[in-house]
Amino acid sequence: MKVKKWLENFWYHYKWPLIIGVFFAVIAAVCISQMVTKESYDMYIRYVGDNTITKETYQDIKSSFERTKMDSNGDKETNVAFEQVVYISDPENVLINEMNSLAKETLSALVAQPYYIYLMDTAAYEVYADYGAFEELDKIFDTDMSSIAYDDCAVYFNQTEFCKNNPGMEWVDDDVIMVLKVAPYKLSTKPTKNAEEVESFEFHRELFKLMIEG
Repeated sequence: MKVKKWLENFWYHYKWPLIIGVFFAVIAAVCISQMVTKESYDMYIRYVGDNTITKETYQDIKSSFERTKMDSNGDKETNVAFEQVVYISDPENVLINEMNSLAKETLSALVAQPYYIYLMDTAAYEVYADYGAFEELDKIFDTDMSSIAYDDCAVYFNQTEFCKNNPGMEWVDDDVIMVLKVAPYKLSTKPTKNAEEVESFEFHRELFKLMIEG
């Protein structure tokens, strides 16, 4: 009886502090769990356009990148973050305004996002071509890339060795180009070189070259 009375008294006086404490403990546990289980990606590739990429094609694309065996964090694994941002090129598509507004919102902080290699329909690329957001080809390669170049920064993706020699590329047409995003500090008003950003940019620069040259 004494225990029951003590519990009732405790609950009466400390009910809300206990509930609040448990709530924050659960939140903390979830956050810690997410931090521990969060997958670490080696490479970040994004496609911006309206070509259809099925679930099977998506898996083929990821597998193709995994076969490069490029590892940025030394865990002896190749983990790929591949994402599509839908950008509609067809002016007759009734969803063009809604979808393209969402795409532009997603890409508004393009330079600060972790994605470095972009595959883009030319209509989407032209929106950002003059922003200075992409590395010039002559700063990446010592050899002339004009035979497969769309402009000073972009190459036709279907002309790269990666696209020619890997499965899951059936969706790629003549309108898809590939570019390498500049490192965030290059366009910053306060150009402080973060070591992690430098390493990620250099890693994707080598991947970009590998995809083109094989």
